[in-house]
Amino acid sequence: MKILFNLVSLAMIVFLASCGSGTSKKDLESKGYFGKLVSIKQAYHDEDSSFTAKAKTEAKSVDDLVAAQSKLTKLEEDSKAEFKAEAAKMGLPITIPFVDSTGNTAYVVKDVKITALDWDRATLEATIELKADSEKTMGGQNVQLSVPALMLNENNQVIKDHAYDHWFVLAVSKEMKAGETQKVSGVISINKANAEMKKILFKSNDDYKKAKGWN
Repeated sequence: MKILFNLVSLAMIVFLASCGSGTSKKDLESKGYFGKLVSIKQAYHDEDSSFTAKAKTEAKSVDDLVAAQSKLTKLEEDSKAEFKAEAAKMGLPITIPFVDSTGNTAYVVKDVKITALDWDRATLEATIELKADSEKTMGGQNVQLSVPALMLNENNQVIKDHAYDHWFVLAVSKEMKAGETQKVSGVISINKANAEMKKILFKSNDDYKKAKGWN
């Protein structure tokens, strides 16, 4: 009965995740870099939810539950294969428009790219030109250089994480000198909110700390 419990739990999770959805798959596909990818994931979750609910009511034996679990696994594999194929069509790396509003005190952003697309996340990498040497701790360890940013949609509006601006951070931790060009990287989720991402807005660390209430 553990399999049945897992199926029921999965149905509830998917149902709750889809509640309040007012954006169609076509709307997702027409907006931002991740729209088509998110629509593939949404179609998977919709089909998964429907099949799980059906299996919960129609399964009569352990064999039925095992067969249902097998079909769910196949559905996930096929969806991830479709996702991977669509991601391949996008031609990585993808250069993204950006605005550098950091003030250019510690570094200048030269470019930003999507370098990898996975089922749950996208990897972003930015090229920066350093204005100062990297910092070290009192013990001589390299201090991580963090490059905070926000995502903008096609209307240049900041993408939100619920009611809050959705910040993310690209970073590198190594010894670096002023004048060098370096890479910083990080990940963002591929989800419905971020489907509309069209541009990156780089902000200063002071702006980031202030937004988080850290100073």
